[in-house]
Amino acid sequence: MAVYGTFKPQIINNRPEMGRKGHLKSLTSICLFAMLQCSLNAQTLTINRVPADIIQFQGTVSIDYTLQTSTDLSNWQNLALISGNGGGSLSYTNFPSGNKLFYRTVQAAVALISLDAASPLASLVLASDTVNGQSLGLPVLVADVRARDSYPLQLRTIRVAITTTPQGNNATVTAAYLYQGSTLIASSSVTGGTATFANISEGTAGSIIPSGVLIPYTIKVDVTGITTGTVAVNAAIIGVAQEIVSDGNMAWANGNALGAVQTVVGTGPLFQLTSSPSITKIDITPGGATSSVFQYTATFNVTVIAVGEDVSFGLPGSSTPSFGTNSLLASIYQNGSKNDALAAMYSLTAIYSQPPGTILSGDGTRFTLAQNQSVSIPVTYSFIVQNSGANVYAVQLEGVQWSASGTNSVTPFNDQPSWRTPSF
Repeated sequence: MAVYGTFKPQIINNRPEMGRKGHLKSLTSICLFAMLQCSLNAQTLTINRVPADIIQFQGTVSIDYTLQTSTDLSNWQNLALISGNGGGSLSYTNFPSGNKLFYRTVQAAVALISLDAASPLASLVLASDTVNGQSLGLPVLVADVRARDSYPLQLRTIRVAITTTPQGNNATVTAAYLYQGSTLIASSSVTGGTATFANISEGTAGSIIPSGVLIPYTIKVDVTGITTGTVAVNAAIIGVAQEIVSDGNMAWANGNALGAVQTVVGTGPLFQLTSSPSITKIDITPGGATSSVFQYTATFNVTVIAVGEDVSFGLPGSSTPSFGTNSLLASIYQNGSKNDALAAMYSLTAIYSQPPGTILSGDGTRFTLAQNQSVSIPVTYSFIVQNSGANVYAVQLEGVQWSASGTNSVTPFNDQPSWRTPSF
């Protein structure tokens, strides 16, 4: 991510920066900026002409001051080095003895990146166009950018990493869009898993970041090729301490915004919670017992839509129950941390039954939801704890097992908090 801003002078070795605005350039453009003849080999610069300004702001840069042309050595005293605050280091060789090396330094402005509270939570979403198998303009991330210092910033470049995981199809993300509110700032193709919103013009609506103000930016994508199966999509902006731009002033981008996974369903079950999960605790200590015993019961009200095909679910007596107690399907949290051993230790049990409007299998172990129909499935999990003390517990629905066209699958919820009860 690159944003432009002004620079704040610093004093190094008791020499002021003298009020000059710093200009940070990429290594490939230093020669042009410094208006000198020089050669660039990896991260080593050879100076052929002075006076010159050399700017170092990324990694380790070595500068060789060997003269390649006849130049009055007295001019060396006018050489200045400007080092950015990106954590890089600078070394130099062959500097003429008896001459002065003047340093100037600038502190770059900082753009802070973070995840906005309005960024979409992990969820299953139905393809908006099931006929053509696509979801256009799917929101996948809302990221905040804040100008840390006392001057505004101009957004110029954002690089967004976009990951797609198709299942049962060849779905791809073909395009991405950058919004500030409802204002479209820029669009980009997605190449190699990256969308680059570059060359945003100065003054473009929504691109100015006032000092100290959080500005939310929304990333939307076009997903295609999901006539069958599903595709999981997530986006991330990773700020780097040294971001190179080709011209102008630059602000460091620090922080990151990692979007939650959005799973687009082309065919198969679409799971939703009709209410927030809950948990209760009752004392079942038998008479005369010397220690307390508590039963915890977690409730999940799950709605399922069979998108584009019939979907089958295993009942508790099935060899492949849809709501089970292994670590892929459910887990117990103790004091805020998941502990997979607790399900067996506390005899975690799942209770649910065939809902109305579905078809029971001949052996009574499965039920089928017809294509494009929906149904609500109340599910409870219970477990027993002896001597719970001050511990608190929660139940996480980790996934649901189902089958379609004879193939078993698990839709994971990957520790998503919305599919977890409160702790009690």
